[in-house]
Amino acid sequence: MARKYGEGKAHTFARQYMLNNLYGIEKEMSLHAVSCLKLAHFFQSLNLRLHANERFNLYWADALENSTENVLFNVILGNPPYSGHSSNKGQWISEKIRDYYPPNEKNLKWLQDDYVKFIRFAQEKIDKNGSGVIGFITNNAYLDNPTFRGMRKSLMSSFDEIYILDLHGNVMKKEKCPDGSKDENIFNIRQGVAITFFIKKKNRVKNCRVFYSDVWGLKEYKFSFLDSNDFNPIESG
Repeated sequence: MARKYGEGKAHTFARQYMLNNLYGIEKEMSLHAVSCLKLAHFFQSLNLRLHANERFNLYWADALENSTENVLFNVILGNPPYSGHSSNKGQWISEKIRDYYPPNEKNLKWLQDDYVKFIRFAQEKIDKNGSGVIGFITNNAYLDNPTFRGMRKSLMSSFDEIYILDLHGNVMKKEKCPDGSKDENIFNIRQGVAITFFIKKKNRVKNCRVFYSDVWGLKEYKFSFLDSNDFNPIESG
């Protein structure tokens, strides 16, 4: 903002948009405190001071308990936790996740994974807002596992466009590149990973369009690919 429009515009942007339209929800008290301190330090670096009636929209709360029920979001970004043995079993999210249950499915365990619940939370928020974008990096199991067919159907009924960049790296499946060479995870975890953008427009179209692309290879290659590419030139299949 400063380089493009000048320091004054950058200050206006910080106060009007970051202060009023940037929200964060953190369950851990220590991480919530760190977030508040970092934002305060950022504002101080711009020589901006909060007025008496101003505060950062950072909530010490549990997002999956719908603690921000009256807050609408246009964009939701995150790297939610992956945990098949979820400890987030509150009433609100437990009821919402039922929308993902496919008929006649007996194995519902993996639908209780935390990342699935955070996708459901984000979907609910964007649906209520009427339009918006979700950008998540998550476990990629929901992309093709039959257990998640109800989840995929629900997401396609909510969003106009879904963009998936599958980074693979599933250690448990012993994934290899199409040419047989070694495939690595970008994180030190066993689950495969994908970056997904869910886009909902105000004027809904009849059918959801899904764009999918793969990135295979060693961790260093995947980091290099992500560092040197943006959203536009990646070819989808």
